[in-house]
Amino acid sequence: MATKLRWMKNAEPLVVQLARGHLQGKVSLGQLVECVEQTLHKVEEHRGLVRAQSRDQRLAPELAAVEQCFDDYLGLLKGQSYPRVVEQLPARAEHLARALAQLDHSRWVLQGPTSLAGLNEILWLTREQQWQRLEQRLEQERHFWSSYPSLQPEILRPQALQFAEAYLGWLNHFPGPEQVQGWAEQGKELGPEHAAWDLVPIVRASQDGPTTFPTFNAVVHAVSSRSRGELGLEAVDLCLEQLRQACQLVEPTEEEGSREFGEFLEDLSKLLMHLSRWNAAGGRAEALPPLLKLLHELGDEFTDFRSLLTAPSRPHSDPESVS
Repeated sequence: MATKLRWMKNAEPLVVQLARGHLQGKVSLGQLVECVEQTLHKVEEHRGLVRAQSRDQRLAPELAAVEQCFDDYLGLLKGQSYPRVVEQLPARAEHLARALAQLDHSRWVLQGPTSLAGLNEILWLTREQQWQRLEQRLEQERHFWSSYPSLQPEILRPQALQFAEAYLGWLNHFPGPEQVQGWAEQGKELGPEHAAWDLVPIVRASQDGPTTFPTFNAVVHAVSSRSRGELGLEAVDLCLEQLRQACQLVEPTEEEGSREFGEFLEDLSKLLMHLSRWNAAGGRAEALPPLLKLLHELGDEFTDFRSLLTAPSRPHSDPESVS
């Protein structure tokens, strides 16, 4: 789905240009009102299209963000305060464009067959034989992945660089429509290599539990993914370390809570040490259940401190392709 329509393509929306012209006495009120009405119609039309294409419940967080951006954009236009339109609408248009891009990115990730949005879209364009769009998407991916690995956390950078080298090599050897099927299969085979260090699925899953603390949840999902042979050692270590750091940053506000929380942190520290050893030893599935049971028990205990502390932040991981 195209994330930008005509009313969003300019660096400055047309309605803003006309509103400025009206305030300067260069554009009539009738011209401006007509443009506002047309823009409102196009935005509402686009909103309906977005809703129709985003019925997958797994897209609910991204869709909620888009809906809020639509409300902000439309609300400003309907308010008919043209100085505010000139001042604020460009930023709201940019926020909406970013939210739509994130929604589009998540849709491609969920569609599969890999965890890489750009690769999934390229494989789809190949099947649909949309060669012009494919060439454009290939160029976007080349540009993005030439710099993206350097933005990753240091512990994941070697894996990201290794993947980027293989992925860019594949992108640069597009053979043309005649031999595209074998080329597409080679690209699909790169999926597991990317998934081994990709924390985006972990971040998504961590928003839904098992506790109200996403950073704690990320460890639960990361070790489970590791036991299935999906997530690599370094990515799990990063989640474990982020939980350690997050717990050090929170302090209960009551003396009794402080003592109890200290005991909890001691138990959690011991368990994280065991999980680190389990991870380093290969993340064997048969060895995880007792550790995971303890982790869930501590998660229940962690929730008891909800009124005493601030929830740790979620693991940092940028979505890889909203280009």
